[in-house]
Amino acid sequence: MAITVVGLYPTEVEVEHLTNDLTQNDFPRHSIHHHHEAGPNLKDWLVDQGVPESEAEEYVRGVSAGARLVTVEAPDERAEEAVQIMQRHESAPPWGATDTTDASAAAAGTTAGTAGTTGASTASTREAPPTTGAEAGVSDERRARRSESGEAHEASIPVVEEELDVGKRQVERGGVRVRRYVTEEPVEKQVTVRDESVHVDRRPADRTLRGAETGDAFREETVEMTETTEDVIVDKRARVIEEVVLSKDVDERTETVRDTVRRTDVEVERADDARVDARTVFDADREHYRVHHRDTFGDAPTYEDAEVAYRFGIDLAHHPTYSGQTWSEVEPSARDRWERQNAGTWHEFEPAVRYGYERASDPSRH
Repeated sequence: MAITVVGLYPTEVEVEHLTNDLTQNDFPRHSIHHHHEAGPNLKDWLVDQGVPESEAEEYVRGVSAGARLVTVEAPDERAEEAVQIMQRHESAPPWGATDTTDASAAAAGTTAGTAGTTGASTASTREAPPTTGAEAGVSDERRARRSESGEAHEASIPVVEEELDVGKRQVERGGVRVRRYVTEEPVEKQVTVRDESVHVDRRPADRTLRGAETGDAFREETVEMTETTEDVIVDKRARVIEEVVLSKDVDERTETVRDTVRRTDVEVERADDARVDARTVFDADREHYRVHHRDTFGDAPTYEDAEVAYRFGIDLAHHPTYSGQTWSEVEPSARDRWERQNAGTWHEFEPAVRYGYERASDPSRH
């Protein structure tokens, strides 16, 4: 008998990790199914697998909100193992749980049913704690670990930054094709040939035999003369009169790729609700930065360009990663972050970044 274990996951990353974990634990790949779209048949399919209709509707709503639904067909004796593996990869739902059912849908393997059996009963393999209104809709970027009393004692907010990765690929844009073919044309050439003809003439004579002729006068003899003629012999020779050579010239050029990348920032609220962020700090001290720009840079770069560097330095000063660090400790990381967004301009704007960082880091100004 097979059991269908169902779970919802916020992103494709969790689904990929879960799939790898299941296959490494000898769950066949064909028994693992991913559902990314809440089609009209998804609810009916879940109900056919033994999931209660109300819970099936919650799963469909989760998929509609962007979650990924994963189902695993596990043998009855391995169902609990599948649930435990799926629970290892669970995380807070981004679609916002509003009741106990939604919270259960966020946890892996909350519902199991007998697959392929008509009217099979369903059994909850793990009861999820009810979700309070204060916890509903918490972003997956903020997860709180809670003690047994329910009081949050640690929280983390990841700061995310995109990087621009530029590659290149070779594409055909044209070319040259040379084809050799044969043509024929008539030609004429004059040649002189010789023909020989033998003529026989009888000339009348009346004279006495000479002395040498007397002995041979009555001797028989035969005289032959051969005629010749010349025939025209035609022969053709192939000669190379031209060569066509194909070659390529390779030119290199530099192209500038412009795009935008995103990053997240955080705002820190003190106990007295006094909000500290880079924009507030900069706006409160704008004229001071104008004076520093005039005394340090003059006209190049312009103040509008340098203002970006001042704000960048202030952002670093309020970033928890660099809290309490000196500029010499921060500079390598700051240079790398700046160059990823403004390649080749670090040396030009480094004084402004450093000044913004050191001024914003001065505890006497807070």
